Amino acid sequence: MSETPGDMRHSILGFLPVLVFLGVWEAVTRVGLVPESMLPPFTRVVAEAFALIKSGVLIRHFSLSFMRVMIGFVTGSIAGLFCGLIMGWKETAHKTFSPIVSFLYPIPALGWLPIFMIW
Repeated sequence: MSETPGDMRHSILGFLPVLVFLGVWEAVTRVGLVPESMLPPFTRVVAEAFALIKSGVLIRHFSLSFMRVMIGFVTGSIAGLFCGLIMGWKETAHKTFSPIVSFLYPIPALGWLPIFMIW
């Protein structure tokens, strides 16, 4: 599928805010408006990211974090499936836990984040 000049222009304009943001970030840190200890220049961040990727440290830590997320997801899925099956099979379990589930259901997932961070 070929792009028309208008599509190409639209794509370039989509990248413009990102490029402006990165340029301002680099300029603000290079000029000294923000201390480098607080906000290092973008080019240094990219260089460090590539160094961490090349050394394998970033990949290792990413893999460990991903594994923890997947363990939590699988554990929660199994627990939720088990609770749902029990509530579906046993009327007593349904009557016991349905008010709790109905009370907690409308709370957005991000609403739980501060509670779990404190915990």
